[in-house]
Amino acid sequence: MNIRKEVYKHPLLVKLIRFLYHDIIEGFINGYYWYMIKYSLNEKRKEILDLQSLGFEDIKLYKTKSWRRGEELDHAHRRYYTARYDKKKAFIKIAKNDKTIQNEIDIADMISEKGFVFTPKKLLSSSSFRKTYKMLAIEFEDNLHPIPVDINKDEMKRCCKEFLFIHRSLSDIKLVHADIHKGNLMFNSANHLVLFDFGISKFLDKPNKVDYVARPGTFYQRTKNGRIYDDAYSFLRMLEKMPAYSEIIDSVEYRQVKKRIGLTKFEVYN
Repeated sequence: MNIRKEVYKHPLLVKLIRFLYHDIIEGFINGYYWYMIKYSLNEKRKEILDLQSLGFEDIKLYKTKSWRRGEELDHAHRRYYTARYDKKKAFIKIAKNDKTIQNEIDIADMISEKGFVFTPKKLLSSSSFRKTYKMLAIEFEDNLHPIPVDINKDEMKRCCKEFLFIHRSLSDIKLVHADIHKGNLMFNSANHLVLFDFGISKFLDKPNKVDYVARPGTFYQRTKNGRIYDDAYSFLRMLEKMPAYSEIIDSVEYRQVKKRIGLTKFEVYN
């Protein structure tokens, strides 16, 4: 008897097994619960008090299972919170041993001056938060959601049109986002595109200190010597996963995005 096939005949059982593993068992295996116990005993109160001293209120932990816990080769720690700051809802990222957050802070300073409507505005940052950490707070939007896989033809064409505006805006300041995927390019409550996470982004006319590694979920062009980061290429690769993709490849909107491949890019050699 094939146990796997028998189990999949019972959707509620499958759902229960997934819940037990992902919400309970996996946390014990990967050390998540032990980390959160240590954090709650040693760090939580101090960190929240330090955030309050900067003017944050109603501070809450956010997506704790996505926190980096210092277990990778770079020993990076990263924690997320939501809060209120100056009457606005804020998303807070705190990190140590993570070069991407300093890069994100530097870029946030520059793009905030431009007043882009497609990316959250910076509220506050610190390159020496609690001495050894870095902190970035941006405006938080409720009801953000990934571009749905079953997006229809007309919505996808509008999506291309909005991305075209985003790409031209970034190209004007010689900035490549470098991490376009469904978790960083999302719809807001009005179904307009919002772009997040400039941690590995790069100004083509300025140096940065990010260590570029092959990241799962990121769309880039592979070369013999490394990778090419090209936002227009990445965006179209992301759309390929959606059923309506074949219906728009002859549209004006799609062709306009495709023409921008190669205009703003950079290559990493490794």
